[in-house]
Amino acid sequence: MNFSHTRYYDLVIITVIGIGEYGDDVKLIKLVENLIPGKISTVAINFSQVDTINSAAVAAILYLLKYGDEHNFDVVFFAANDKISMILERALPKYSVNIFTENEFYKKYNITV
Repeated sequence: MNFSHTRYYDLVIITVIGIGEYGDDVKLIKLVENLIPGKISTVAINFSQVDTINSAAVAAILYLLKYGDEHNFDVVFFAANDKISMILERALPKYSVNIFTENEFYKKYNITV
């Protein structure tokens, strides 16, 4: 997977592109670590450019959720298709997974596109 990000004050949107690969968890956390010096309240993962996720992607997301718990920020997901939503809900039952549609997300966080 490749990652790009946009920052809106204390909200960071990370757009995921491609399918998961071994080591994506490290790439994702390094990206977030570089953003931590500025306060982060929420990291939002944008799945609009992804059709499905594999176990490597799930591992990266799980690692991000744990990292968020340790560093006091929320992790939310948006623009996930039904397949990705189902995988997240089944693979991450321990976490309350917040999955928004694209419109719901932008409205909730008051972002105009």
